[in-house]
Amino acid sequence: MIQVDYLSQEVADHRYALRYRNFIFEAMTVLKASEMLNLKKTPTIWLGFIEKVNAKFKWGIFYPETNLILIDPRRRSYDRILYTLIHECTHSDQYNRGWFKGGKWMGKVSMTEAVMNLTDVKEYRELPWEADVRDRMGPIYYYMAKEMGV
Repeated sequence: MIQVDYLSQEVADHRYALRYRNFIFEAMTVLKASEMLNLKKTPTIWLGFIEKVNAKFKWGIFYPETNLILIDPRRRSYDRILYTLIHECTHSDQYNRGWFKGGKWMGKVSMTEAVMNLTDVKEYRELPWEADVRDRMGPIYYYMAKEMGV
């Protein structure tokens, strides 16, 4: 079952919230049907405002402990919302395959330690789970953009 909800009333009142909620629901329906990602345990998706991280906005977050995705609706374009959704769903795919387990990536890298030791955004992008997402999401994004008319 696909769930897309709002983190707060403030988010629900945002001028783009309903439009993006409906778009995300439709995109998740198409993505699940495509079977391009292992989404047997479908992530719950919330729209919520995310605070700045390292002077940059973080547009989406995946929480492996709960299989929850948080997406900031201030992204303001369908292609960016779609990109963020696919990026975070690829993390959910990693979770569903057992690659995130016990706070470790593939049983080796402590996710908490890796993130706590970062000094800049470039280092974050080089974390093994982020590199995996980057390597895999291109074809998925192009397929979904075509299907969604973005």
